[in-house]
Amino acid sequence: FYLISWGQQVIDSALAGILMAIMPLATLSLAHFFVAGERMTANRALGFSLGFGGIVVLMGPAALAGLGGSLLAVTAQAAVLAGALCYAANSVMARRLIEADFLVASTAVLIVATVVIVPLALVLDRPWTLAPSAGSVAAIVWLGVGPTALATLLYFTLIASAGPTFMSLVNYLSPMVALLAGVALLGEQPGTSAVAGLGLILLGIALSRRR
Repeated sequence: FYLISWGQQVIDSALAGILMAIMPLATLSLAHFFVAGERMTANRALGFSLGFGGIVVLMGPAALAGLGGSLLAVTAQAAVLAGALCYAANSVMARRLIEADFLVASTAVLIVATVVIVPLALVLDRPWTLAPSAGSVAAIVWLGVGPTALATLLYFTLIASAGPTFMSLVNYLSPMVALLAGVALLGEQPGTSAVAGLGLILLGIALSRRR
């Protein structure tokens, strides 16, 4: 969480989205060696590669021009990439180590994360110097309960039932859902590249599910 959040303060969201899309490919590679029944077949490798290509097309190939740059920019890019790799490793470890009680596993992970991140936040961010608004506090509470606590529980449940490789496909679906929501709720008109990107993502997901 911290690596990705910090990195996105420096680099564009499009480039961050492309770097995060490496997570499914990393999960596929790790699961091949460390999770029984998660072999990297030709269909899976091609499907995941098409999904990654779809993300690049969807975000815009021009976003790749942001790679490199100053030391700060490169550090931020490395932080986001490291965060994606951590997610991949975590999903594989979860499948190997968690057997039954998803609630206990989810709670344990969040407690450990809190123990690690709170000292860093106290040193680096000095929260006592901040004056958050009521809206900011409400947003933090919502992020803690919804996209973090409930999502973590669903995350472990899905890994246990369907495997880490299948779960990692969420990284390809999220940008697609965001684009479709923009069309349905905001009346946005997707361009040709967006449609092509969606097509590649859907084709990649379909191909990866074939044995």
